[in-house]
Amino acid sequence: MRDGDDQNRARQAARERGAKVLKDLMTRAGVAKFADLERRSKLAEVKLSDQTISNALNAKVTIRDSTVRNFIDACLYEQSGNPRLAGDRMTVPFWKARYDHAVGRDSAAGLVRIGREELPPAPVVFVDRPDVEQLAAAVDAGESVVLTPHQPRTPDPGTANKADGAKSANPGGGGKEQSAGVRVLSGMGGVGKSQLAAHYARQVWDDESLDLAIWVSARDASAVVTAYAEAAARVLGADPRRPEQAAGRLMSWLSTTTWSWLIVLDDVQLPSQVQQWWPDPTAAGQVIVTTRYRGEGLNGHGRRIVEVGLYTPEQARDYLQRRLADVPHLYSGPDGRTPAVELLDGLAADLGWLPLALAHAAAYLLLEQDLSVQDYRDRFQDNRTALSTLFPHLDESPDPYLGTVATTWQISMDLAARLAPGGLVPVVMLLASLLDPNGIPRAAFTAKAVTWLLEHMLERDVPEREVWSVVRKLHRLSLLTVDLDTAHSAVRVHALVQRATRDNIHNADKLAPTACAAAVALVEIWPSEDRDLNLAATLRSNTQALEHVAAPVLWASPGYHVLLRAGRSMNDVGPVHDAVNYSRRLATDAHTHLGPDHPDTLIARANLAVARRAAGDPAGAATAFAELLTDQNRVLGHDHPHTFTVRNHLAVSQAEAGDPAGAATALAELLTDQTRVLGPDHPDTLTTRNNLAVLRRAAGQPARAADALAELLTQQIEVLGPDHPNTLAARGNLAISQAQSGDPAGAATAFAELLIQQIKALGPDHPNTLTARKHLALARAEAGDPAGAATALAELLTDQIRVLGPDHPDTLATRNHLAVTRAKAGDPAGAATAFAELLTQQIKALGPDDPDALTTRSNLAIARAKAGDLAGAADAFAELLTRQIKALGPLHPDTLATHYDLAVAWAEAGDLAHAMETLNALLPAQSAVLGPKHPGTLATYNYLANCLEKIRRGET
Repeated sequence: MRDGDDQNRARQAARERGAKVLKDLMTRAGVAKFADLERRSKLAEVKLSDQTISNALNAKVTIRDSTVRNFIDACLYEQSGNPRLAGDRMTVPFWKARYDHAVGRDSAAGLVRIGREELPPAPVVFVDRPDVEQLAAAVDAGESVVLTPHQPRTPDPGTANKADGAKSANPGGGGKEQSAGVRVLSGMGGVGKSQLAAHYARQVWDDESLDLAIWVSARDASAVVTAYAEAAARVLGADPRRPEQAAGRLMSWLSTTTWSWLIVLDDVQLPSQVQQWWPDPTAAGQVIVTTRYRGEGLNGHGRRIVEVGLYTPEQARDYLQRRLADVPHLYSGPDGRTPAVELLDGLAADLGWLPLALAHAAAYLLLEQDLSVQDYRDRFQDNRTALSTLFPHLDESPDPYLGTVATTWQISMDLAARLAPGGLVPVVMLLASLLDPNGIPRAAFTAKAVTWLLEHMLERDVPEREVWSVVRKLHRLSLLTVDLDTAHSAVRVHALVQRATRDNIHNADKLAPTACAAAVALVEIWPSEDRDLNLAATLRSNTQALEHVAAPVLWASPGYHVLLRAGRSMNDVGPVHDAVNYSRRLATDAHTHLGPDHPDTLIARANLAVARRAAGDPAGAATAFAELLTDQNRVLGHDHPHTFTVRNHLAVSQAEAGDPAGAATALAELLTDQTRVLGPDHPDTLTTRNNLAVLRRAAGQPARAADALAELLTQQIEVLGPDHPNTLAARGNLAISQAQSGDPAGAATAFAELLIQQIKALGPDHPNTLTARKHLALARAEAGDPAGAATALAELLTDQIRVLGPDHPDTLATRNHLAVTRAKAGDPAGAATAFAELLTQQIKALGPDDPDALTTRSNLAIARAKAGDLAGAADAFAELLTRQIKALGPLHPDTLATHYDLAVAWAEAGDLAHAMETLNALLPAQSAVLGPKHPGTLATYNYLANCLEKIRRGET
């Protein structure tokens, strides 16, 4: 009986303690009698039983959870201004926890909330992202989350949601997942990790099914210990004056309690600092961790990583539209009224789709409403404008971000410097901030020029492994991203992190040598021949980025040579029209910074002329080369190798512009001079021999050209090697000469062998490889397989559009060959379709009146006629005639020929009257321009007679 008596006394004591808590609440709430409590319960829409409450206040019963909550709700109704219920005392969780603790329930955690003041408030505009659902689903499933950084390549609008299985490459999130348990939300500063975690925490903060919730800014362990100690004091009665012991008690309790809990460790700097305070997952509790750190330290029992990235372009547009909804005039179109969302898309792209930056930019625009979105973009794109002047001060921004891009950057930079002492961190970060944010080759960080820079600045030896170790540490802190799966773009840095890095250079003397070292490093790692197109594109992008931020420095040092190397790469394997624009600007800049007679200015002018010829302007190129040659003779001398090179280009341009005889003479003279000065085996001498043989072939001497090319090929293999691009080009020219000499089958075999070697030496996408595929297909057509050739050309066209672009001259030429080959294969309808597609592309690239476009119009009309579409053919000829009259004049021989073709088309379509009217109008012009006995004039007389005969026979 004694044990039973003890238990009864313990229960009675618990009931008395519980009654004391309830009476304390009534007193503080000013509830003097039960009738007042009943009135409040009705207003608060909660149910209370008179008898149950009476028994509880008299310490006769312990009331259930739901009744306790209803009692507290009734007491707290309309008490928001009561000073005796300030702070947590105005919350249901506080009083529920006190009552549960008093009566000795295992749910002692009650509804305790720690860190409410640190929980970020809701943003003005919240963008729903896939990470929100991922986070909620994981926690609901009893897992815990680590939000960690995901920094993909800068997204392309409309393509940013690319995913690969469980991995997502989209900047909007949804990243790599690991095992269930703790979840870690990680990301570079400003991607919204804390906002995502806070969004979830706000949703569950007042959920009565969650007994304990702790939010702590966990930049160091002391903040975590303090928060845990406070929770332990309230839940377990621990002594808060001994915080580590109290926090330890809480950790033990979390591992065994059956009541639900949530802990958010926000902005963990290093996992090792909070490792002992990171609870293991249980069936009852979850942990959410946000961090910029990436590395092995995040892995652990039951932790799942969620990588948080940038907004997608669509999410960024949605955010800006909603945030600027009240000021649409700031991004209006030309009419001043209609919103132009492309301006918002451009702003988002300028800011790299970084949520923090978008929030600051929107706040700035709202504060400075006389500044349009375009004005803001103009200021931002000016590298002289500091980021601090483009974002509002924190006390002026309504969005609850704890820092600017610059401050979040500085926190990580300071930590990186502590993790990697020795002075490398700021220099390596500055180097990365000058190059392409979307991908910097790993070799650039360890090039000789960079090593020299580091050793010069630090005055000590700097081994390669130390540099790369620093790069890896910067990766772990999300200042940059190392991706070894992409061979040529191993390191990526967000553009705003780069901008903040450059803005924070306190010693301006560091920028110039670092930029110069970066330029020399790019030249150092750039292969002499652009055989790897991806590497070439990566190096050009890095050059462009470096020029954008440091052009004056480059032109004042040897660093500008990287600009010339990029121009040569653009001419060799880049988009032709981009090459023209780049080379024109480069020539102008060289003239300005180096002077008109500097040898490198002359090289820049030569590159521009080469680009013009490749883009389809051989006449303009010939003029430019002739002018350049005059200056080179004066500055460099007649026998300088660069002068010889320009003479070669001039002759080739003259041939393509319609003067093959003059070009052949010029090349023969050049060959004599090169042999005398450079020698017969010099690569430039061999190039001239190749070009001279090609001109002979074009002049109708394919056999002689073949003999010359065969002899040249033997010498090139010996001097340059079998895989040299010039050797492969000579093999291709020899095969073309075979085809024109009447051996298309032999040419096809030669091109097939050449193609194998080019793929091996240059890769499948190199322009020279694509050209070999074209010649192989054409040789097959001439050898009697036009259908197979058409199939091969169609496949080639797809690859050329992908590699060269739809407007490249080679792509347009392949479209033309495809159409002609389809016609030869007996497919006039397919030919007409191909000509129509070619015409559309030519109009876009060249203009509607370009000579090539006019030729295609003629071919299209002929193909339609052969396909039986006589009306369509007549329409095409009519359109062509209109264009030719405008471009060539009404009496041009081509215009007269089209006039005749149009009349024939009308006649074939059954409109003899219209045809005869056209022929009668045509005859006087033909007689005057061509002469009465010209075959064209006689053909018109003949066809007119045929029309009259058909009319006489009644065939109208």
